[in-house]
Amino acid sequence: MLDIGAALLNFKNRYVVRAQQPWRDWSIAGAGIIACLLLGYALYVAGHARGAADFASIDMQAQYHRDSNTRVRREFTALRKAYEQIRRSNAIQMQVTTQLRRTISRQQTLLSELREEVLFYRAIAVDKDRGRDLRVVNFQPSRSAQQANRVSYKMVLSRVRRDDQTTSAQVRIRAVGTALGEVASIAAEELNDSAGAIRNFQFRHFYRLSGELVLPANFSLLRLIVTVTALADDGGDTVLEESYPWPPKQ
Repeated sequence: MLDIGAALLNFKNRYVVRAQQPWRDWSIAGAGIIACLLLGYALYVAGHARGAADFASIDMQAQYHRDSNTRVRREFTALRKAYEQIRRSNAIQMQVTTQLRRTISRQQTLLSELREEVLFYRAIAVDKDRGRDLRVVNFQPSRSAQQANRVSYKMVLSRVRRDDQTTSAQVRIRAVGTALGEVASIAAEELNDSAGAIRNFQFRHFYRLSGELVLPANFSLLRLIVTVTALADDGGDTVLEESYPWPPKQ
């Protein structure tokens, strides 16, 4: 009981402290509130401005990406068209190549058939035109400067055919003139040809011969007869004879 009474006595004797200038406290509180509001507004304005800038940047980036996408689509379309053109061109080239190959194959077949026909007719013409196989291209007789009864000569034979087969041939030279006022013919065996009276040889296209004839005494030469014989395996030889006047025409 004593404690409770003492407590009540102390409560009655407590002092209440009141502010002497309450407007000051309210001013500080109001300033704090206004400062908070201004700070919030400033943050709002800054955030709004930054957000607008970010939105503008995002719009620019979006527009850039849209433009890039459009450009890529255009390039893809152009590449696709170019690919189609190349594919069509390759298809045309393949068709042309195939047609050319077929044409070349047909031409080669035709050429092969023509070659066979040419070989066939050439084989037939070998025996038929054997007499025309050889030609005396050039015959040049000349009197020896040292001895009057000696006659030198040079001769070139050619082969008309163009194949690579060898031709067997024989050459004889005969002298025709006068002896003791009468016409005389001297055979090759009597002319003492330095290269041989009768020349046997084989060649393909050209053949050169040269030699020297020894005429008998009291013989006046009027003409030289060159006889070329094409020798055949079956014995069907063909003779070609050429006559050259003496002295030779200049």
